[in-house]
Amino acid sequence: MEWIDHLLIVIFGFALPLRSLLTTSKGELLKMKFTAQNKFILYYSNSLVLWFMATAVTFVWFSFGRELGELGLQWGDIPFSPAAWLTLLAFILLYGLDSMLEIISPERQAATRQKFQQQIGFLPASAFEFTHFVFLAVTAGICEEIVFRGYFIRYGEWWFSELEAPLATILVLVLPAVSFGLAHLYQGWWAVAKIVAMAILFGFFFLETGTLWPLILVHIVVDLIGGLVSWYLLSGAGPNR
Repeated sequence: MEWIDHLLIVIFGFALPLRSLLTTSKGELLKMKFTAQNKFILYYSNSLVLWFMATAVTFVWFSFGRELGELGLQWGDIPFSPAAWLTLLAFILLYGLDSMLEIISPERQAATRQKFQQQIGFLPASAFEFTHFVFLAVTAGICEEIVFRGYFIRYGEWWFSELEAPLATILVLVLPAVSFGLAHLYQGWWAVAKIVAMAILFGFFFLETGTLWPLILVHIVVDLIGGLVSWYLLSGAGPNR
């Protein structure tokens, strides 16, 4: 790895989660009033940042003669191992159960609606907002997987190459997952815990298969489902413009 790799890890892996931590501790997101126009700006500005991050790590990776396939931009070891399939299936089942519990009863719907309004007020509450949210969901699915799974895990493999397994594998999986989770601290600590668990499962799948494409697809679907649930719960909760 080169100096620019270390710099990108410091900025994307440490500085951004730290900024999220400081922003959340000050309650800045909670103070914001999200109109449809504000959400529109947020969706596209965040997408721009994510595309910049993904482009930066991909450019650096390719510039030093590394194969893009090693970053996960390949189909990997097909057929996938049973462990890889079980990992992906476990995540889908756990996510499905968690999502169902969020809306299983009127009481749970009310609690979820309140959480969305108070902690994640930028989620879509109308068809107009969801249409623009789709771009952010697709962007996050592609770019976050390239940065936090592909690049961070390959960097971790290099950094911890002198350590023996399973310690090296644990660190390679857990540290990027924690960084990814803390970057989403604005959603609350319980959400961070779930995101870290998701990231560990995704990281294991990547190590097993060498590909990001199934993870990108699942990530996009997860974000879209979150947007649809928000639209469903918030559409009648009050004016959004």
